[in-house]
Amino acid sequence: MARRDFETLANREIKAVLAELKAGLRELARTAAAPIPEIPLDPADPRGPSTYDRMIGVRRKQALERAIGDLELEITSRTGEAFELAGSSAAQEAAAASGGEGLPGVGINVRAVATAQASAAAEVRGVMDGARERLNTAVTRAVAGRTTAAQFAEELGDAFDVPQPAHRIERIVRTEMGGIWMANQAEVDELLADTGPDLIRRWVTVGGKRGDGRNRDSHTALHGQERELDEPFNVGGGPKPGWAGGATASTEPGSPIGQEAKAPLAANLLAGERINCRCRFVRIPRSEAVQPYIRKRRNPSRAGAPDDLATG
Repeated sequence: MARRDFETLANREIKAVLAELKAGLRELARTAAAPIPEIPLDPADPRGPSTYDRMIGVRRKQALERAIGDLELEITSRTGEAFELAGSSAAQEAAAASGGEGLPGVGINVRAVATAQASAAAEVRGVMDGARERLNTAVTRAVAGRTTAAQFAEELGDAFDVPQPAHRIERIVRTEMGGIWMANQAEVDELLADTGPDLIRRWVTVGGKRGDGRNRDSHTALHGQERELDEPFNVGGGPKPGWAGGATASTEPGSPIGQEAKAPLAANLLAGERINCRCRFVRIPRSEAVQPYIRKRRNPSRAGAPDDLATG
């Protein structure tokens, strides 16, 4: 499966996850905002001037909390399925990149899939905890007699905002699916370094050296950084704002600048260097290397290369 095919798969899965999330949130909003039966109370009642039975509000809160929990489990499960599918697809590409039959040890990167599932589960919980907090605030105000029945229903409906949670979930799912793909490709490179053709890796940023207006400055600066197949890239490290002093295409392997990462979207990168990253890396023949820190001839220790290729 080529990268473009994988991105098509990812977009399809993300769309399906978001459809379930939005439908669930809208159903919660409809349930929450349903009219609450008004019960006239004596103005002298110690409970205050509320015009509804507070226990109705409490019971509705309890029902909504159960529904929020169900939706959280549903979305977490659905993202997990998407990541398993991403892992399988990435493994197919990894096998193709390693020569069709595949290399020993190349398969689904279970660790990458598990990391993605854990990250997404935490993000989904964060989204749902936000809804729980808004729900609790609305009920607290209601029980304290600070809202009318109509106001209470309106606040319950507002507790389940759709656009912001959907954006958060899309961001994390897209990031983690890309991370699974990259992790598998990096795993292949580790094996190709000793058994495969004489290739190197090059970091590629959308839009190249100039970017496309949407890239991080730190990643635009990385465009063209080259590494041996089993060497990590150097990412980030510059102060904010701007990027003076951070890793660039000319940063040599082993430099203390920034973080070392096997690939774009690597799980060890800081969130500021990882979330929504659209960068990738490509394998190129060593003869096409442009960075002076790359050996122009293959290291003789790799795949039995002859000693006369050790110079240059």
